[in-house]
Amino acid sequence: MMDFMKIKQGTLADYPFQTAVFYDLIDENTMETLRKEYPKDNFILYERRMGHDKTYKQCGRHLIVPGENHAYKEEMLSETWLAFVQDLLSDDYREATERLIGQSLKNAYIGVDLWRFDPGSGCYIAPHADVPWKISTHLFYFVKEWDPSWGGILRYHDCNKNDDVAREVVPSMKMSPVLVRSDQSFHSIEPVNEKAPESRKVVDIVFYNQMPPEPKPGRLSSGIIPSENLID
Repeated sequence: MMDFMKIKQGTLADYPFQTAVFYDLIDENTMETLRKEYPKDNFILYERRMGHDKTYKQCGRHLIVPGENHAYKEEMLSETWLAFVQDLLSDDYREATERLIGQSLKNAYIGVDLWRFDPGSGCYIAPHADVPWKISTHLFYFVKEWDPSWGGILRYHDCNKNDDVAREVVPSMKMSPVLVRSDQSFHSIEPVNEKAPESRKVVDIVFYNQMPPEPKPGRLSSGIIPSENLID
């Protein structure tokens, strides 16, 4: 499904921190199927106002729990999504990412989450550099189209400048960014406003250098959100 060779042959930009961007890692028809079949089960709203590396409000569910070698709630996933999970768990994907970022992932843990930023939900992520146990993050977007005026922009920040937005990434199904964690890798996501006709749906793939610890006290969470309350 995924073009591992593109990742393996990719290069990292250094400003404002190490990032890469890939186009058409998965063919258009498969991406459209994944978009249409993007899960709506087991989503929970999380919010943190203090006490961690960032503040945020996010609506998410696991796709792969760190340390597991299968999909979370795999009985709820379509065949195409299960095939995507197998790609993410493969040695080929791990080796391609390792080659790209120039770091060993032999003993790294992979964790994958689905996040949805529904219009008017107020979901956002404040500027942060990620916790030290993250190695890299790889994103796939599942949106028909996206207008920057709708919000939901991923921003890369330059910590050495007062006007610190160095780059803005507009969600697109054709484009897939990679971020390498460092003390300078500050990034953020702005809320999606009510103008957006669809949810900003994303797959967030993370390699960790240790098993992620339990969340610190202070994170608020809802129960499971009924699927009919989520926006496609």
